[in-house]
Amino acid sequence: MTPPRYSAFPSLRRRIGLLFAALIAANILAWIWACSLFHAQPLMLGTALLAWGLGLRHAVDADHIAAIDNVTRKLMQDGKRPITTGFWFAIGHSGIIGIASTGIAVTTSALSRFGAIKEVGGVIATIVSAIFLFTIAGMNLHILRSVWRTFAHVRAGGDYVEEDLDLLLGGLKPVVQGLRPQEVNALTNSLIQVLQGQDANLESLFAKTSSFSNTLADNGQTVQQLIDNLNTVVATISKDGDKFSGAVDKLNKLITGLSSDKDPIGQAVTALDNGTASLTDLLGQARAPLAGTIDQLGRLAPNLDQDKELLDITIQKAPKNYRKLVRLGSYGSFLNQYLCGLSFRVTDLQGRTAYFPWIVQHTGRCAEP
Repeated sequence: MTPPRYSAFPSLRRRIGLLFAALIAANILAWIWACSLFHAQPLMLGTALLAWGLGLRHAVDADHIAAIDNVTRKLMQDGKRPITTGFWFAIGHSGIIGIASTGIAVTTSALSRFGAIKEVGGVIATIVSAIFLFTIAGMNLHILRSVWRTFAHVRAGGDYVEEDLDLLLGGLKPVVQGLRPQEVNALTNSLIQVLQGQDANLESLFAKTSSFSNTLADNGQTVQQLIDNLNTVVATISKDGDKFSGAVDKLNKLITGLSSDKDPIGQAVTALDNGTASLTDLLGQARAPLAGTIDQLGRLAPNLDQDKELLDITIQKAPKNYRKLVRLGSYGSFLNQYLCGLSFRVTDLQGRTAYFPWIVQHTGRCAEP
């Protein structure tokens, strides 16, 4: 079958442009509406931004893309040029979500008078949803295991049979058919019987949850201040983006340099560890002598302080005296002495002292300067 030819490309481009313009305008109007409602509530505005971002991410889920792709291919085979398939899919998806949300809100408002039923129903709904999610997860794991085995078989040189995939997906029909409404109702009744008599525990759980929510609400100013501080930090980083980028680049260079020199650094750390151990052993062996030396220095220091004037004079005369000693020993390894006088002094037992000068010279080199 020869594919149809399309000649109205300008018209097609115009339709695509109008579609994009309408989508952009719708997003702009939605944000104008959100800002007008939540301009005084930054927390709600941030929640709206989060929901918008998650919605964009949800739009490109694999099941959405597959459904839109199948419908688009079918319409193209029929000779049509579909460009709004994804748009109408999104409208239908959003409509179903809106209707379901409205129904849940109305039901919740109607059951607000029956607190116990609402709490037990919420627990049961959560448990049933979790069971379905885990069941779907098990099915996905089964499919992944089979696909991996098929891939390994083909990579090893085996033949790939296209019908195997249909057989694999068809093998899940008993699992889906096994989820009959009667069994789901029986499971729900069993859960109700299990939860009967647990009103106190459930009430305590929900009371704690309510207390936590109230605490967050009471500290709204603190949360607002935290958001403002985060905005200030983000604004500062955005303002000094070049400096921040430069700092990151320098940090990257530093880490790269440290990584390239990891072997010398490791060796240096090992040598430092060995040196520390040797110094510890040396100090352990020299601890007793070093302690004795410090004690003697403690005794010497007061004496030096007491005679510091004499010590100062001695230090001042030391260079001149050392020069004289150098001149005395300039002839060899001996000292020449010239005696200017020699006398004897004796003391008897009664403490009387007698002085006997023997050699006395007051001239020449012995004269006073």
